Order: sequence, then structure tokens, then C-alpha cells
Amino acid sequence: MSKWRPLNQDCIYVIGDVHGQLAQLQVIFSRILPLRKSDGINDRLVMLGDYVDRGVESHKVLDLLIEKKNKFKDKISLLRGNHESMFLEAIKNGESNPSNYDLWMVNGGESTLLGYLQRKDLPIDNLWSLSRSRLKDLVPEEHIDFLENKLDNFIETDEHIFVHAGCDPFNDLKYQEKNILLYDRSLFKFVKRMSVSKSKLPWKKTIIAGHNTDSSLPFIYDKYIMLDCSSKLNICVMEINSMEAFIAKFGNGRLVKLDQSYL
Repeated sequence: MSKWRPLNQDCIYVIGDVHGQLAQLQVIFSRILPLRKSDGINDRLVMLGDYVDRGVESHKVLDLLIEKKNKFKDKISLLRGNHESMFLEAIKNGESNPSNYDLWMVNGGESTLLGYLQRKDLPIDNLWSLSRSRLKDLVPEEHIDFLENKLDNFIETDEHIFVHAGCDPFNDLKYQEKNILLYDRSLFKFVKRMSVSKSKLPWKKTIIAGHNTDSSLPFIYDKYIMLDCSSKLNICVMEINSMEAFIAKFGNGRLVKLDQSYL
């Protein structure tokens, strides 16, 4: 399969919300990996979070991300999404704080839990009948360490801000609340209002986020890019220097290119 190399210079590939869709993620990886690091070219991959929940193969997605991160090191940057945060809270505090566990379960955690039970070949008729204390025994320590220690809440470069959900573009990211970076939708709503009047966005760097899906397509306007297409179980990948983008559609073994007129 041919590699997707839109530029003969550094490429920055960005992948939106995954939500356990292993097959689509593998299709994307087959087109962009290995990342180039030769002849003056140094590619990079940024993933915007929400790797788990809603898909039964969430545990296999984590296996794959751990493998690729170990192989490509700092060439791959991985953001924490709100679903990784909810999952970790359910693992660590679900027994002492049942509301954390229940919140995760009703937001797609049921599928993730089913996958871990299948991983250990443990059948169960009713997922809600499983003791909350069992979850930490089902999840490998490698996965817990990955969720807790290997993900970033934001990434900032000279030209871009990468966050899972939202942020305050005018204040230092390292002082912003984690819940804003992982859950906030107000920035997306603000940009959509600005786009109606075709007003320029009042910040300098381009903000690239996921989390805010309301369709099967990304949303791109001025200095804001939103790549979450997971409402239709799709995954979007964009190379942000060329602004080329593809959709990995559910049930389709090939990437579908987004029309440049849309972008």
C-alpha cells in the first residue's frame, strides 16, 4: 500500500477521536507509518485523545498505541481525552466512588469493559452485575501506566495548540484546569458563531481539537480545526501543513479523501 506523503518536507499528521475503532486506526497507520526521519525530513504524529469507549476493541487500540509509542518515541505525541480520564477514574476510584464508575459505563465504558472480559475469556451475562472492584484486575498494568503517565493534557508549538476539547487561547495552557482541556465545548461553539459572520478569530496560533463532533465531518475555520468525526464511528486524519485530510469510515478498508473545496 502506498504511503501518504503530501509534502517533500516535514509532515504533521493529526488523528481525531478513535473510540475503539481498531480497524480504521490500522488503515490510517498503514498509510502514514513509519514516520520519516531522513534527508532533512522529520515527520510527526499527534493524536487528539479518546482512544477508548464505545468500541469493544478499545483494549486493542491501547495495545497498538503503546507499541507505536515505544517504537517511534517522541515522534508520536498522545493527548489525553475525557474518556481516558473517565476510564482511569473508574479503574482507580470506581469502588470507593461508584458515581465515577457509573459515569464511565454510561458513556461508552460498557463496550470497553466487554472487550477486557473477552481478552481474558471471561463470559458474563450482565456487565452491570460485575463488581466495580474487578475492573482494576481486568486492565493490564501497562494500560494503566499508559493512561496515567504517557498522555499529555495539551501540546503547544510555535504555530499550533493541540488540545482534546477546548482551552482559553489567551492564557498559559499549563495553568488551565484539566476539565477545560478535556471536556470544554464552549470554544467550539464560539468558533461556530464566529464562522457564521465570517469574523476572524482573535488569537495567533491555530488550535487543533477533537471531542466536539456534531457531524461525520471535521470542522475547519480560520485558526481552528476540529477533527472529531466519531459520531458516525469515523476517524479523521489530517496533515496540517498541506491541509490534506482523509476519513477512515466504519466498515471501509480504505481511506476516503476529503474534498479540498470542503477544507
